[in-house]
Amino acid sequence: MLHMMREGVKSGVVKFILMGLMTLAVGGLVLTDVGGFFRGNSVGGTTVAKIGQQKLSIQQFDPIVRRILSQQNMDIPTAHKLGFIDQILYGEINNNLLAREAHEQGVLVSKELVARQIHELVAPHVTDELGPKEVLERLLRNQRMSERQLITTLRGEMTNTLMRNAVSLGAGVISKDESDALYQYRKEARKVSAILFPHDQISEYAQPTDEDLQKFYEATKHKYLVPQTRTLTYISLSKDKLKDTISIADEEILKVYEDDKDLYVQPEKRSLEQAILSDDATATLIVSAVKGGKSLQKAIEDETGDKAGYIGTEAFEKSGLIEDLGNAAFSGQKGEIVGPIETPLGWHVMMIKSITPGKQTPFDEVKSAIKDMLYQDRLGDEIYALSNQIDDAIASGQTLEEVAQSFDLKLATIGPMRSDGSTEKNKDAMKDFGKDDISPVLETAFSLNGQEISQIMELSDGRYIAIRADEIVEQTYKQLTAIKDSLTKEWIAKEKSLINAQKTSGLLAKLKAGEITMADVAKAGKTTIKKLDLERFGQTPAPLNQQAQTSFFNADEGEYLLALVDDGFLLGQVNSITLPVPAKAKEEDISTVNRMITKSTNAEYIQLYLGYLFQKNKVKINQNLLNKAYGQEDAN
Repeated sequence: MLHMMREGVKSGVVKFILMGLMTLAVGGLVLTDVGGFFRGNSVGGTTVAKIGQQKLSIQQFDPIVRRILSQQNMDIPTAHKLGFIDQILYGEINNNLLAREAHEQGVLVSKELVARQIHELVAPHVTDELGPKEVLERLLRNQRMSERQLITTLRGEMTNTLMRNAVSLGAGVISKDESDALYQYRKEARKVSAILFPHDQISEYAQPTDEDLQKFYEATKHKYLVPQTRTLTYISLSKDKLKDTISIADEEILKVYEDDKDLYVQPEKRSLEQAILSDDATATLIVSAVKGGKSLQKAIEDETGDKAGYIGTEAFEKSGLIEDLGNAAFSGQKGEIVGPIETPLGWHVMMIKSITPGKQTPFDEVKSAIKDMLYQDRLGDEIYALSNQIDDAIASGQTLEEVAQSFDLKLATIGPMRSDGSTEKNKDAMKDFGKDDISPVLETAFSLNGQEISQIMELSDGRYIAIRADEIVEQTYKQLTAIKDSLTKEWIAKEKSLINAQKTSGLLAKLKAGEITMADVAKAGKTTIKKLDLERFGQTPAPLNQQAQTSFFNADEGEYLLALVDDGFLLGQVNSITLPVPAKAKEEDISTVNRMITKSTNAEYIQLYLGYLFQKNKVKINQNLLNKAYGQEDAN
């Protein structure tokens, strides 16, 4: 499928594939599942989705949902209302489908590549106090994942990216008609006549009665919520308390080096100049041309007419290549041309530019790193053991004050504060916590009952803390009597907008019926007609807002319409529509348009391909179970 889509861009075959997939899309078989084809009762019990013969149970799916929502600081009722839980499920299904197809196509991400990715994730956070292993442990704790889960997740993401990139390779072919049409759309200009009717000009309204205000207050009561606040006390254990008590002997460092000597071997690397071609015949011609004395890049340009297949030169370890490529590239000699070799990405041709032999890293070069690793391990063990002792002391009934005194710990109080970490005066009560810690600390603090103490929890900066909820002031609402003046102003403003809407709607009806003209409306209202020049993606002139401008671009020439603007209504007419001439466009404008088309087409290819995989694997979704599992929390 991937190969056909790439090749079809040039041959026209892809049009038939995409038309077939488009037919499926019309039938409701694409990722968005508009027709609900994959939903219903075909999947029962505790299975939330079925992909081929594989079942995803609610027990497997629920931890994923809660981990992602926790990272997004979003509660389940909100996520369910917004459809975010459905998106999480589709994401899991998409990843599964792409992983399945990658396996069938022979696309494999090696453990060495995953290890390199983990190193890149960890490296920016390594400090003198935090070694790579400790940073990784913290990452896992913050993400609530095991090391195995992290490796599986990263391998899946890397495989997913490879597959998506392969699918979208052919999306860069843009026709002139597509480019011209989008350019004209973006640069379309319109002339508009408009009359502004501000709400404040409405003077015929009645003052609200007490009954009116009471009803208005009840309808908008959520705006006057005074949220719950909490005052918290916490104890803090820092690694600084223990770091001077740990020493690492040279003999211990040497033993680790000798025991794990294989870990300190630098594998052989080869610098490979590489090209990926669309077919075997072209690749074979290029190999012959290189053997005849041409450079790889020149051979590609001569045979294909462009540089699209040329990848360039990069150094690889054998484990960093697909197996067939690795075996071929690491069995040849320097200067040798290797290939063609077929992989799911195309036909590869490689020139071996240089060979760097593998070698054992000397002890002296890694001694400092091993010592730091051992130090961080020992420090982590010591502070973990001490945190358990603190946990036991809390569990035995000791107060935070007693625990702080016994273990010589810092004791601090914060609040009163709201659940978002702000004080009643909108100050930041969480300034002593890192941004990665604020959400879990608040979540823990606002789950406690009065005077309850949490378990010890680790922060991203290495501290361990335990929290007590000292005082809880429950949420309430501002009383109507306290906000009566502002509520009256709000009621009057709403009444003016309703009267204004009725007035301008009546004028619009008469304009459409031909009973009056814009000049008549302006004269009766003792105002003027504004002449506005609009460009679809240009600056929005006053008094329009973006929504009103969009309304005028959705109208036909000569059409009258009513648009809501800030603090009023705009009654207007589209006088003329002008489309630019693409032949006179600036080159940079056409380039911008082409980039937009490519990006959009990439997304379309991927969506269509996923729709094809949905059908191929007979995906079924148990929407009833999703609603019961998460809609129930919403209802509660």
